[in-house]
Amino acid sequence: MDNDLKEIKLESQNAVIRQFSNPNEDINELTLELVNWIEENNLTPVNHLFARNYLENNEVIYDFGIPIEEEVEGTDEFKFIRIPEQTVLSIKHIGNYDNIDETMIKLSDYLTENNLELIDAPRYIYHNSPDDVNEEDLITEIQYPLKK
Repeated sequence: MDNDLKEIKLESQNAVIRQFSNPNEDINELTLELVNWIEENNLTPVNHLFARNYLENNEVIYDFGIPIEEEVEGTDEFKFIRIPEQTVLSIKHIGNYDNIDETMIKLSDYLTENNLELIDAPRYIYHNSPDDVNEEDLITEIQYPLKK
């Protein structure tokens, strides 16, 4: 685990997301469909795949997305969103996902100790993939959007 907690101001960015509510969906397949849709529409990815999940009408919604350079017309399946400029509390988790809770607790403790408030669901940015690196080399950045 990278112990570097940082507050970072992020510029607004465009993204295409894929939403689903069934936790049994094949995430790899959905991600591949998202990547293919971006390529088929000649869009320019500008950052890594991200995910977030949140409650909406008592249902957990999962978003997988990729920031892109362009503004595009989305579809029912692939939604265009604009992520607003925001300050986030960020930390990088190094290693497999089994112990990511330790990193989340560190973030939560920091929020409490510093009287910080979240304004949106946390975002998980996957800097690499279990398909490409060993589990101990996985890098997942966790960003908590902060009320400023």
